[in-house]
Amino acid sequence: MEERLPLEYAALGLLMRGPQHGYQLHQDFVRYFGPIWHCGRSQFYAALKALEAAGLVTSSLEPQEGRPPRHVLHITPAGQQAFLEWLHAPVLSVRQMRVEFLSKLRLFDLLDLPGATALIEAQLAVCDERLARLETARRAGRANDFDELVYTFRKGQLEAVRSWLEQCRCRYT
Repeated sequence: MEERLPLEYAALGLLMRGPQHGYQLHQDFVRYFGPIWHCGRSQFYAALKALEAAGLVTSSLEPQEGRPPRHVLHITPAGQQAFLEWLHAPVLSVRQMRVEFLSKLRLFDLLDLPGATALIEAQLAVCDERLARLETARRAGRANDFDELVYTFRKGQLEAVRSWLEQCRCRYT
């Protein structure tokens, strides 16, 4: 399956609650994901079109009195499967924690789905593996002063993420 953007998965997650038209989906996105990231309406609509082109959503026309009909979007079974696979998979980089991982936690809450604790555990395992690889690389290399700065920065980031994930685990258990 083609790699999707986190925005597309967030839109699929919103459609898991039921069919909606694009404008309402964007309003819901702003409401639920505003603290995580900003997305303009045109960017959001482009994501919806990409989902429809990929067969993950379909649309139907809903008549409106005195106005053009609006497109109502429906998630397909393939869209549901893609969403759930994405939702339960840990992110692979610290950079993805700020938007993608937080979005996943938001969607677990919003959709009242089980599995947030398992995702947190998987994410902790990713952090532990990254910390171990970082330490192995440090031991194998000849570090200069700058390399040591990079190492301590990356290690500090991973340790901070790991500490935050421990707090998340307490909240979800």
